[in-house]
Amino acid sequence: VLSLLEKLNKRYSNPNEDGDFFPVPPMASEEPYKRVYANARIYVNGDKLLQLVQNTEPKKLLNQLKASKQPMSFRDKRKIKAAIHAMSKAIEVLNKLGDNAKGKMADAAQDRLAIAALKLVNSLYQSNKWGVNLLHQLLGEDGMMIVGEVYGIHERSNMLQDPDWVSRLRFAGKSWGKLTNVAPVSRFVRVDQPTPANEHALLDIP
Repeated sequence: VLSLLEKLNKRYSNPNEDGDFFPVPPMASEEPYKRVYANARIYVNGDKLLQLVQNTEPKKLLNQLKASKQPMSFRDKRKIKAAIHAMSKAIEVLNKLGDNAKGKMADAAQDRLAIAALKLVNSLYQSNKWGVNLLHQLLGEDGMMIVGEVYGIHERSNMLQDPDWVSRLRFAGKSWGKLTNVAPVSRFVRVDQPTPANEHALLDIP
């Protein structure tokens, strides 16, 4: 457990702070745990990433990433540069169509941009190399957010299957970053409520 937490802290801890992302739970060193696993989620501000790629030359972005002093091979640099170039081209194609563009061409351009953005984020995040350091170097704390939890660290008195409520126990990490964007699904559920309000379910909750 301690070894797992150490690896996770190297990946997801805030580069600007000294504290760990996952503090060590009190019972983590008491006995071996055979079913421990972790889950972390990285949220990226798509608007900031788009503006950054659109208004900055790829060479300047790479120099900014090099300032993080993370070990990047020639292959890593080439992969990141190709991802930046692909996203830049996708933005250029979408801009040529205009804001009021509709139809298959507009849908294809939007899909191309989404795929290119995801490819860039995946190339910047390398869990076994530098974790989220390059994403942080490029976007800063106000352009991303990291949350996560560890499951399975709890006392066990027998070998029977854990009750359902025990299996859901988790230790949350120290989330960091800032993200004010609302996910499209959350916005739809709140604004375009599929279930009509009635006397038993009032849906106008602020």
